[in-house]
Amino acid sequence: MIKETITYEDLNGVERTEPFYFNLSKPEIVKMRDSVKGGYDVQLQSLAADGTNGALIMKFFEDFIKSAYGEKSDDGRRFMKSDELSRAFMDPEYAHKIIIYTAEKIAAISAGVGRCASFSFVPYSSSSSFLSLV
Repeated sequence: MIKETITYEDLNGVERTEPFYFNLSKPEIVKMRDSVKGGYDVQLQSLAADGTNGALIMKFFEDFIKSAYGEKSDDGRRFMKSDELSRAFMDPEYAHKIIIYTAEKIAAISAGVGRCASFSFVPYSSSSSFLSLV
């Protein structure tokens, strides 16, 4: 699990700084990876190689971030995810900051090669985080 602290302006114009939590379990990662023919790295390579798929690439990252977002229980024993929590997270500005940040890190890794060969959901250790892989 990773924690990202994000500063944003709410709808009332008040600046807020809050922690947000993201985690993908090993079963979730395997399911996501296997849901796309060839895996996500192949999908991203083909999207990036075309050069005209900006909207599809952003949709990929939105779905990826949405699937990893959740809330940690107060006692730290559970990581709760739901469609309702994901929708609530994806509506405000802070979700877009995370998506852009992740996309920029992937682009930096690609270093203008036109592919995302370095992108991988592996390793599966409990200490790794999905953002640290990009």
